[in-house]
This record gives sequence, structure tokens and C-alpha cells, in this order.
Amino acid sequence: MQGVCQSGDCLNTLGSFKCSCKAGMVLDRHRCVESPAEQGQCFLIASDARGCQHALPTHLTREMCCCTVGKAWGRGCERCPQVDTGEWAEPERGGAREGRRLYGPR
Repeated sequence: MQGVCQSGDCLNTLGSFKCSCKAGMVLDRHRCVESPAEQGQCFLIASDARGCQHALPTHLTREMCCCTVGKAWGRGCERCPQVDTGEWAEPERGGAREGRRLYGPR
């Protein structure tokens, strides 16, 4: 059927159909759209001794937090990857995107 399952795969079933979206996409009625990025607290300080401190007043995505001023992100005080590491350069593994730092060196 044309026009259904846009940006996804349409599976014919008996008397109906089923849409299957690719990774990073979610079904929005009859089309696949990018899944909204989760937002959480961004912390300016993170240490083993004191945990996460000084949360920014607005929630940010992990990428926006860690690529700007954050040291940790989210409810679990998840540490941001260190700059110039493999994790930093590989967003598909949860790292920040290389070249997206907005405020210069830390």
C-alpha cells in the first residue's frame, strides 16, 4: 500500500498491515519519525566523593549537556564522556558528537 509506513517497512498481514520502523525511529500513526531525544538534568560538577552538583535550571538532551558545559547528565548522574576519547566521537554508543562543542575547551 502506497503512502503508509513512510520511512519504514510495511508488512502485509491477513486483511491489514503492520509498520516496522528503523532504529532511532518511532511510529506516528502511519509513518516513522525520529524518536524525541530524552531530556534530563545537566550537572556542572560530578565527583566520586560528592556525586552530581549544580544542576542547570533547564533540562537538556545528553548530547547538548555533554557537548557544552556539563560533566554529568540525567537521574543516574551519568558521567559525560571525556573529550578526545573513542566514546566522545561515537554517538551511536552513547558518546557526544565530535565537533559539536559549542563553548570551546573545558
